[in-house]
Amino acid sequence: MTKERLKNYLWIKKNIKNLMETLEEIESQGQIKSPTISDQPKTTIREFDKIGNVVARKSEIEETLKEKILEGQDVLKEIEECIETLPENERCLMRLRYIKGVKWEKICVEMNYSWSYLHSLHNKILFKIAD
Repeated sequence: MTKERLKNYLWIKKNIKNLMETLEEIESQGQIKSPTISDQPKTTIREFDKIGNVVARKSEIEETLKEKILEGQDVLKEIEECIETLPENERCLMRLRYIKGVKWEKICVEMNYSWSYLHSLHNKILFKIAD
């Protein structure tokens, strides 16, 4: 696990949220009703083809969004699992910094560590979890 990958946690989480909102918007637009066959057709073949294309395109977009959401969730899970392998104090540090996005100063205060010790511990953790 790299520092860059850890730093992306919050951005991936935000991206997943945005993708889910987009998916909900698309799904909430309602279903396009397919024309029914009757004695007096209300829709021409050409219009029917257009509606079919719109429905197919909407489904493609929904599937693409779902795939991107799952990919993002897989990365978040990978990061979480990596952090879970650490001892409690290291896990706390990594969660505060990368999962919650807390500033170094606040982490020092919360964990009651000096700035230099905190960064030394952080570097040790990064070395330990390096790919």
